[in-house]
Amino acid sequence: MAIYGIGAMFGRVNDVLEPFMEHNIASMDYTEGDAQPLRELMKHIKPGDIIYAKSYSDQGKLTIKAVGIVTSNQVLTTHDLPVGVGTIGVRVRWIARTNIVFEHLNDYYNVRRITLYEELNIEVQSRIIEWLIERFAPQNEHFA
Repeated sequence: MAIYGIGAMFGRVNDVLEPFMEHNIASMDYTEGDAQPLRELMKHIKPGDIIYAKSYSDQGKLTIKAVGIVTSNQVLTTHDLPVGVGTIGVRVRWIARTNIVFEHLNDYYNVRRITLYEELNIEVQSRIIEWLIERFAPQNEHFA
């Protein structure tokens, strides 16, 4: 299992989080010739991986807007995606919107500004997993 962050704002003006959630997808809006490494990364995402929709400010603030679980290994293309919601993507069961904010992460992971990346920061990983557990684990001390 891996955790991925994906931007939900196309061109810094088109917020696509609502269509992501409505159509159970996460996608990017790059053509075949653009951003080939990101397109290849999308192809490595597999069922069971966690994905989060995010924004990242110039001041270094990471905001996790929604969390979901990848449900299929099918790579979606323009023909599979709604018009205006990307050119390559994956199926996702979005669990819920969130507002998990990291004001400043003490790491040197300089990919947060790009559209898609594997999350390697243990603080971010832990917080997402804690959020999932809080949301779904039975309220029973034997499971603590």
